[in-house]
Amino acid sequence: MMRVLSKILLTCLVSSSVVYGADELTGDTKLACEAILCLSSSERPGECAPSLAKYFSITAKKAHETIRKRKNFLKLCPTDETAKVDQNYASLIDTLSEVGGGCDANTLNKNLEKRRVRIGESRIRQTQIRVNPNMPEYCVRLARHNYTNIKSIKYTCDTKFYDMASWNRGYELISINQATYNTLPSDKKEVQTNPEYTKCGDPDRSSYWQKLCRQNTPQYFFFEKKYFSKVCWVD
Repeated sequence: MMRVLSKILLTCLVSSSVVYGADELTGDTKLACEAILCLSSSERPGECAPSLAKYFSITAKKAHETIRKRKNFLKLCPTDETAKVDQNYASLIDTLSEVGGGCDANTLNKNLEKRRVRIGESRIRQTQIRVNPNMPEYCVRLARHNYTNIKSIKYTCDTKFYDMASWNRGYELISINQATYNTLPSDKKEVQTNPEYTKCGDPDRSSYWQKLCRQNTPQYFFFEKKYFSKVCWVD
């Protein structure tokens, strides 16, 4: 059905050129037509950059005002009488005016979701993050529309949230014993010094206390690195 949309816009451009003159198809009029085609497809070549930059630059303080302004921009693309009565085309313009970003895998993988959770019984809250597994509603509507060519993509991660430290380094640290640690390759393990062990050398304490402290306090913590992917949406 993408061919139908292309045909409609081509007919509009040709008829407008005849009636109004070719120079009518420059500027925002031309960009509006290009934006409609570019927003309706997962394929966005470099030629789409100017029209999409124009479209996404249209903003307002309130969301509904942004949608209205973007819709008015898209309607600058001239339409003949057939397009005006085509309900599929009309609904496409309505949907495109709500598009807040790309619906391709690369864009959706940058759509991060954060939450604040309490750690155990304490009052301390931790920020956790993941790639949002929920596709924006406008992407769902575009994918289902008769006049679009949006590739089918799927979410392949496990929807798990990660603390910010794990997210930034790209892997979780799973506590293990030293014996297991010794069996792992170097890129799959990590060791950390126990800060409590350093306190066992407190000079204000007796040598007997220091000895007991060292006997009962592990000097190191051993971990296995569990890597995870941040590329969750794939074609």
